[in-house]
Amino acid sequence: MDMKKLSADLSEFNYALRGFKKRRQLDEEALLSFDEGILCIESGEVTVTMHASGDWDGSAEFSSALIKALAQVPLGTNPVVITYEEGTLHIGTMKIPCHWRKRDAAILNRLENPSTIDLLALDRSLPRHEIHGSGLARRISEAKANLPKQVAKAAKLLADLEISEAALMDLVEQRVSSRLRRDGEPSDRS
Repeated sequence: MDMKKLSADLSEFNYALRGFKKRRQLDEEALLSFDEGILCIESGEVTVTMHASGDWDGSAEFSSALIKALAQVPLGTNPVVITYEEGTLHIGTMKIPCHWRKRDAAILNRLENPSTIDLLALDRSLPRHEIHGSGLARRISEAKANLPKQVAKAAKLLADLEISEAALMDLVEQRVSSRLRRDGEPSDRS
């Protein structure tokens, strides 16, 4: 895989990351994507954007610990250089393992009737701006909100079989992970 590289203005980068500074609780994972001159970094419900330039045809999923660290101790070298190569994300002088997902905007166009698993997989694999642009944001939010209720209901029905909510959540997680690994895209159930 060839190296991916972006460049962003130091002051704009540090200012944008302030959005993560006051957040005590972020998701474990963060997602970094780039489209039409806009760099987007998100974790949980927090999304920050800034101008950038370079070649970046996908998204990097990595530990949000890096974003927390950068929000607390801003970088000092202008421009901020961000690279991805062989499973490692570099932001300035910091590096961290990450998972790369190649962009395939056609995924959204092919999904006519996405399952709950598809919606949960899309939530993890696509940048927020692509999700909102697809019109699936509301359905994805509903799927995430309904998941605990559905799992609790199923656990009650399966209690006599000694299948717990935790076991069911693990199964859901396995299905979402499988969907993400399988050909890199959710399935079309239409």
